Amino acid sequence: MSKLNITNIKKAYNYMKKNGLKAMLTQAAERLESHDYDDYTFEPVSEEELEKQRKNAGSYSVRFSILVPAYNTPKEYFKEMIESVEAQTYPNWELIIGDAGDEAKGLKEIAEEFYDRRVRYIKLPENKGISGNTNAILKEARGEYIALLDHDDFLTPDALYENAKLISEATKKPGLIYSDEDKCNGDATKFYDVYRKPNFNLDLLLSNNYICHFLVIKSEDLKSIGFRSEFDGAQDYDVTLRCVMRYMPDFKEVYHIPKVLYHWRCHEESTASNPQSKLYAYEAGKNALTDALEALGWKAEVTHSKHLGFMDVKYIPGIFDVREDIGMIGGRIINDKGVIIGGIMDENGTPVFGGLKDGYSGYRNTATLKQDADLLDIRCMKLRPELYDVFKDVTGMEYKEDPKTGFYDIKLQKDDTDLMKICTIICHRIKKMGYKLLYDPDCSVKVKE
Repeated sequence: MSKLNITNIKKAYNYMKKNGLKAMLTQAAERLESHDYDDYTFEPVSEEELEKQRKNAGSYSVRFSILVPAYNTPKEYFKEMIESVEAQTYPNWELIIGDAGDEAKGLKEIAEEFYDRRVRYIKLPENKGISGNTNAILKEARGEYIALLDHDDFLTPDALYENAKLISEATKKPGLIYSDEDKCNGDATKFYDVYRKPNFNLDLLLSNNYICHFLVIKSEDLKSIGFRSEFDGAQDYDVTLRCVMRYMPDFKEVYHIPKVLYHWRCHEESTASNPQSKLYAYEAGKNALTDALEALGWKAEVTHSKHLGFMDVKYIPGIFDVREDIGMIGGRIINDKGVIIGGIMDENGTPVFGGLKDGYSGYRNTATLKQDADLLDIRCMKLRPELYDVFKDVTGMEYKEDPKTGFYDIKLQKDDTDLMKICTIICHRIKKMGYKLLYDPDCSVKVKE
């Protein structure tokens, strides 16, 4: 979709009101330069592959309960949602629709048109909000896993098959599964804004609900915690946070399927089309995150970031005091041209945000978000005191911080030192000891090239 459209103009205006003209112009410049979504075309799975899935579906036995709380859903969207479930190559499912809207909308009649016993339509006696309505149909679920589907969105035909395959073949039984997603316009003729998600990253989740759709959770786990009405608007984030906390400390029950399995429909009423339409949801998200941190005993202050739906967590009195799992903090390395040249790196030592201009936010604003890292650059590094000996063992030098920056004093290293080698060895040693590496975008060091 064109970057210069009414929706983006509205977003830019609202961003300016919140963050100022300079910040808006910076964001607009980045958006115009970005090629993240320009070339995206949704490529459906071939009919040949779908037929293979249908033939192989009998190899798996897991049953899914797909929950859809509905409220005055436009008929055409409601029908397409059901059709997308009916089209699944994996047949062991039940679709439970809880309708809390006006009977005159005719959703019952549409559901009954399908003549499928797996489609269960329930007229709820009252509207208890999204959480209350979902809890009402959650009680009716008979599947081993619960899948959450919005009433106006739809699935790809391989969505349940991919989940069934993963569940059946996983080394450890999954507790929570998520996948990639994209957006589409109202009549589903254009697909765009694909979200290629990373594998599970706790601190990224503590910055925003990047997991979102398509969310599949082990039934016994979801039923034990349920949905909480006080977090309506961010009830999925609240549930996700409370579920993943059950899988600490290694989170091996959390799985990611790197395929687009969910289409998030954008129309006049949807949050996907206009994030400003549900500002209350962002406050609910902040409250859900605050509650999750309190439940863990992590004292922190949660604030909204400059981007809607994103948050910043500041630990009190300091992160090493609160988070025993964090061994190293690292930030951004910026050259004299205002370009990021180092900081958070992938396992191969490639800077994740290399080449990004200082002030830009990066793909899905991730350059502005705290997140777990594979490797960190020692030019902007702060070590947990208990790990000073690791640094000395690797480098043969005492760990000392620059009083001006609060980070390791890189000037102590000789000019011919192989910094990349040191980074890699130290980071691997720390992770092997069970600690995490945390990227903090608020930390930065400027260097001359």
